[in-house]
Formats: sequence, C-alpha cells, structure tokens
Amino acid sequence: MNYSSNKNTFKKSVGSKIKKSFLNCSVLILSAVTVVLGIVSSCYNISTQKDFKIVDFFYFSRQSNLLVLMVVIFAFTKAKNKNWYSTASLIALVNILINALVLNHFLEDKSKIYPIKQKHIYYLFYYLEYVIMPILFSIFYLKNINTQLRWKKIWIVFIHPLAYFIIYALANDNAKVLFASPDDQKNLICSFIKIAFVFALLSSAIIFTTTKRFNKYLKRLLFFFVFLVIYFTTYSWYDWKHAKKVVFGPKQEKNEYIYTGAFITPISPNAAKKLSDVVENPDDLRPGDVILELGGGSGNVTQHLIDRYSNKRVKIVVIEKSTYFANVLKKRFEKYPEAEVQIIEGDASEFKLLLSHSTDRIKGIVSTLPLNLLLPEDIVDLNEDLYSIMKNNKIKGKRIKFKEYRFTHMLHRDHEIRGTKAESKIYLVDNLFIPAEINTLYYHSKSSPNPESTGTSTDNQTPNNAPSNDRPWRSWRRRR
Repeated sequence: MNYSSNKNTFKKSVGSKIKKSFLNCSVLILSAVTVVLGIVSSCYNISTQKDFKIVDFFYFSRQSNLLVLMVVIFAFTKAKNKNWYSTASLIALVNILINALVLNHFLEDKSKIYPIKQKHIYYLFYYLEYVIMPILFSIFYLKNINTQLRWKKIWIVFIHPLAYFIIYALANDNAKVLFASPDDQKNLICSFIKIAFVFALLSSAIIFTTTKRFNKYLKRLLFFFVFLVIYFTTYSWYDWKHAKKVVFGPKQEKNEYIYTGAFITPISPNAAKKLSDVVENPDDLRPGDVILELGGGSGNVTQHLIDRYSNKRVKIVVIEKSTYFANVLKKRFEKYPEAEVQIIEGDASEFKLLLSHSTDRIKGIVSTLPLNLLLPEDIVDLNEDLYSIMKNNKIKGKRIKFKEYRFTHMLHRDHEIRGTKAESKIYLVDNLFIPAEINTLYYHSKSSPNPESTGTSTDNQTPNNAPSNDRPWRSWRRRR
C-alpha cells in the first residue's frame, strides 16, 4: 500500500517538474524572441523615422521585456533561491503587466512600428509582446515564486519607472513628450499620479495575495477587478462619460450609439495621433483652410487635430450624428480659445450639403465612420462627396488626403473611392486587443473613372445603378 502511494507521489512529482520545465523553456524562448524582435524593430525605426532618437530605442516596453528575459534565465540557475530574485521577479511582473494594460496606449510609443507589411504577421508580433508574454510570465511567476514578499519592499517597484521617466524627460528636454494625449500633456501632475497609482495598486495586490491565504477563485476575482481598475484609470473624463452612457444610458440612446458605432471603445491617443496626421507639410496651410473630421465621437481625434494644426489658424470642422456626442464635443472644445472649432450635428454621409459654402477650403479629411453600419445608399453619397472634394481640392499643387480608421475584423473589403489610390496603410492594435487599420487615400487621375467601381466599402454591397445626381435622390430618400 505504501509502495503504491509512494509510486503515485513520485509520478506526480516528476510530472509536475516536467510541466514546470516545459513552461519555463517556453517562456524563455518566447521572451528571447520578443527581445530580439524589439531590437530589430527599434533599429528599423531609427533608420526610417526622422524624429526617432537613440533614447527611443530603450522604450519602457523594451526594458520590461529585457528584464523578463533576465528573470527567466536566472530561473535555470541557483540564483532563483536568492532573496533578490523574488524581488526582481515582482518588478518584472508589475512592469510587463502595467506596460500592457496602461503604458501601451497612455504613453507615446514610436517603437510599435514593425518592419513588416503583412497585417497578420504584425498582429502576431504585437500580441506576442503585449498579450501573450504578459499572460505567460504571470503563469511563470505563480509557478516559480513561492517567497512571501514584504510590504516594506514595495518602494523598490517604483525605482525602474521613476528612473525611466526622469531619463527620458531629460533626454527630450520636456516631460510632455512622454504622453500621447494633448490633455495628458497639459496635466502632467495628474498623469504621473495615475501612473504611480497603477504601479502601487498592482504591487499591493500581488503582495497582499502572497501574504494572505485566499480561495483561488476569490484570488482570480480580485485580480480581475484590479486589472479592470488599472485599465480604466488612464481613461480621460470624456472617455469615462462615453463608457457610462454606453453601459447605463437609456435604451433609445444606446440604439443611437450602436448606429453611429460609438458602442465600441473610444480610439486610443496613439491611434488618434496617427490619424490626425493628414497634411504632409502643415506649413502649407493658410489661415481659413479647413480640416474636416467625419464622426467626432468623444473628441479624441479632434483633440489631436487641434494640437497639430491650431497654430496655423485653420478651422477644424467636425460632423457628428449623435446629439449626445455633438453636445459633448461643443462643451469639450469651448476651452480651446486658440483654435477655431465648429461642431455640426448631422449625417456625415451628406457633409457637402452641410458644408456647401466652405468645401473648397478643405485641405484634409479624417474619418472614424463605421462604414459597415451605414446603409448602401449612404455609402454612395459619402463616396461621391469624397470623390468630388479629393478631385478638386489641392494644397500647394498636391491633392489632399483622406485618412480613415477602421476595425480590421469589420473590414471585409478595402474602402474604395472612385479615382483614388491608397497611399499608405498603418496596422495597429487599439485599446490592447482590437485590430485596426489607418488607410490613407488620395485622388489619382490615372485611376479608373468608372463609377460602378466606387461604391463600396465593406460587407455592404453598393448598388451599381445608384443615381449620379445625388441631390434630388438624397432629398427623396430622406422624405420617404
């Protein structure tokens, strides 16, 4: 009986060691791949981005991945039994989780541009660095670190991020460049308090659960709540209001959000900044020129348009269909006296009707419209208006650009506009896990002028026999 029991215990012990070794080896390989990928990506960015500095080579994400790799390597040595190893493991765990949940979209990060053109490979690389590795290293930490951590050591967790922010700010002569959002740049103290809070909260949760005995399900529930708080901590006040209305708003308002696409989480600061770069050389703009935004939402893109172009004395015109969001935009941008911002409540698919007197001054168009949710005839209207503006408007002799933000999983076909060509396509993952694309189009006279090839967008197939004289048809369609 004892022999059989000992044999089973031995088998369980061996099986547990094999599983642990397999986990450790897997984490070691993937962390090494992540670090190498980061180095290659940073080298690529140094050679291709004009404003990419040497200090950008050592972004917090790169440093966090390197620290994880070092911790995993030491797990195969006798150092794993030292007291400092458990502390280093805690720092690595907190860093990589905070980087994925918060700093990923809260900080300006030029290093997330990978030297690849295939979107699926890009998404694989991104998820490896910001999703897969944080999850795997969390499991690695739970399986390998059994030492109870002391509360008096919690201050050690702040050393690395504090040193990083100080060095990066000194290297750029400005702490504002750390943050992606103009609002966060203007409220630096509040921004740093948010970062300190999330580091303290996560560290405290980890130490608390290691010093107290918990039911494993209760522990998971606690960490889920902590992760949720951490993720939403860096949201702006307007994003909070957006989330509140979507979740707790009246049913009629929810239906309005679903139709306008606003039920989806707001666009992140990093994505909004890339989308706002719609004029190749801002010095070519003249006072009175117009930058048009279709679908303002809670104003994250508008904020970047103001930050980028307000010193050129141009007019930012935003068209938003939702009454609620139109009011939010008006209140939000009243505090920007240095910028001329016009908020128009209306259907963006009819923007030429709404802007009949000023379309000739449009020098750039950005869009976050959910084309998959629009009616086919609305897409015809939109594309014909875009075609007309992009064909006739120029800036310093060059055709103006149209940039649109799209969720990849909703994009069944590229958005095609008659007479235009794609200039560039940026792949990104927004708000931690949502695949997205930013497409840039411009009018090209050699493109096919066949109207039957225009209409299009997505899974909504546009009718080829749509009337070309859109004004009477629009009036009839709105009255029916």
